[in-house]
Amino acid sequence: MINNFKKNSNMEKGKLMKQDSKIVTIESFYSKKLDNTRKIYVYLPPSYNGNLNKRYPVLYMHAGQRLFDPVRENDESWNVHKTVDLLIDENLIHEIIIVGIAHKRIINTNEYCHFISPDEHIQCSGLLYEEFIVNELKPYIDSNFRTLNDPENTALIGSSAGGLSTYHIGFRRSNIFGKVGILSPFFVKVNDFNHSEQKLYMCFNEKKPLKIYIDIGGAEGMFLVRHVREVIDYLLNLGYKSGEDLIYYHDQNSAHFEKDWGKRVHIPIIYFFGNIGKVKSINLLGGNIVGIEGVKVNTNPIITYESGFIMTDVDGQYMVEQPDVLEIKKDGTIIPKKKGSTLVTYLLKNLKISKTYTVVSALSDFVKVTVTVTVPENTPDNEHLYMSMGMILDKVSKNYYVGKFTLPRGLACEFKFTRGFRKFEVDKEGNHIPNRKFEATHDLELNYTVENWGEL
Repeated sequence: MINNFKKNSNMEKGKLMKQDSKIVTIESFYSKKLDNTRKIYVYLPPSYNGNLNKRYPVLYMHAGQRLFDPVRENDESWNVHKTVDLLIDENLIHEIIIVGIAHKRIINTNEYCHFISPDEHIQCSGLLYEEFIVNELKPYIDSNFRTLNDPENTALIGSSAGGLSTYHIGFRRSNIFGKVGILSPFFVKVNDFNHSEQKLYMCFNEKKPLKIYIDIGGAEGMFLVRHVREVIDYLLNLGYKSGEDLIYYHDQNSAHFEKDWGKRVHIPIIYFFGNIGKVKSINLLGGNIVGIEGVKVNTNPIITYESGFIMTDVDGQYMVEQPDVLEIKKDGTIIPKKKGSTLVTYLLKNLKISKTYTVVSALSDFVKVTVTVTVPENTPDNEHLYMSMGMILDKVSKNYYVGKFTLPRGLACEFKFTRGFRKFEVDKEGNHIPNRKFEATHDLELNYTVENWGEL
């Protein structure tokens, strides 16, 4: 599995020395469509300079400045080059070229948003950004590097708002990108003032010739988890098949950070450019306490393959020992019927795993979490404070914020406080700090202090 790999570039194998991959940086790539310049990072696989007759599939990725080595000391990075080096070394994927597109931050516009902005004061430039990638960047890459340029060999991956961009570009340009990886997509905006929800995606009503990977972390906030699953169900209804042209993965403990995306980016890369191999194990995750009343609860059946590929099954087979206590649909939705306990067995080919589920009436599926935060003097008066996506704290007095949340029992939360896009808390000297964590296993009162703010 990928987590057990050890990098061995330049290791002697017999009498041959392994060639290194390399990263080429294009310092100022100009776009007529956007009228700006940005850095482009190009990862070239180990055999690129030694085999001049070979052409390679291409993976395009948003937020290129965070894909490879960190921008600054202590910055988070996907370290995707190290992951791909290891996958190639273990013969789990074909060699590929990676094109990292640096994100360009421009005041009052967002290039990751196509049609609906997450902020009423921010304009959408996603259509122009799409034109830049399709009509300017990709032709340049195909002309200057030895690429396989058909949709079958061209993929696009993005996370968060970049995941939303990937979703739109994939469905609009499936003749260009035949494979799209959508990590922790920011599909929904929660209104700062009344906490109402605004969907930022369009439900395309036609199945496209795409291989789609979508994931979400359990510690990213209840709104993101729910809306990602909503999109998965919509795609299944369009005709996509789980395990074939649609992969969904609910990573129970992952949060909304580069390090988390880097830990699981090998999954879509194996799916797009390799062979997922044979099933190694199955596991039935998620809570085992279900209330007769309350929101729907889903199981999270995880399938792990020998290659390190991993996915959530949304088309499972369940055997319930006492069906008068509860029922489980093929998509994993648990339907409680009466109080009691029953053994549930999940089946996958010749593998099975069992778990006891209890249906209660008094225990809520939710817990109440109160968060108080003291902030520094340089915090603007008119700003809200954010935790995980969808969790907003309100200012109640000078330098003091409070948030009261009702969270699913057992939800893992990992976060930094932020005042908005890339405005994270730091220590007094402006250095990065570790992520904060808690698990909503019972009612909680949490008290924090933010020392300083920094823009990443």
